[in-house]
Amino acid sequence: MVNSTLNKAEGGRYSVTARLIGVSDDAGNVVTLTQNAGETPEAFGKRLATALGPAVKSLADAKACIDQRTSKPDKAADAAAKALKTLPNHGLAEYCLALLAQDKKASREEIVKHLQASPRAIR
Repeated sequence: MVNSTLNKAEGGRYSVTARLIGVSDDAGNVVTLTQNAGETPEAFGKRLATALGPAVKSLADAKACIDQRTSKPDKAADAAAKALKTLPNHGLAEYCLALLAQDKKASREEIVKHLQASPRAIR
């Protein structure tokens, strides 16, 4: 699901914040862009679609991490790593890694590291 907010920014240009998240996911990804000077609305929309591309492409791998977290934690971690290769700091993949760390009773620092990396904003 993609939810977006469009606002007028400085100089009459537009700014958009788009959020990509699965219907039942606990984390997602955010893309924030501002229209370039002289950029047509069509070109701005294409740039937004391009910016969302890696998040869309890596979503299945991030979901695989969540789905396999309790039954196959090693495969779950591999799926998260694959998602992160496509989109560093992928929100759902980092959240899944935090859950995996919590399941392993890892240090609080390791868990927090993944949670802090999970919000993803592309500018």
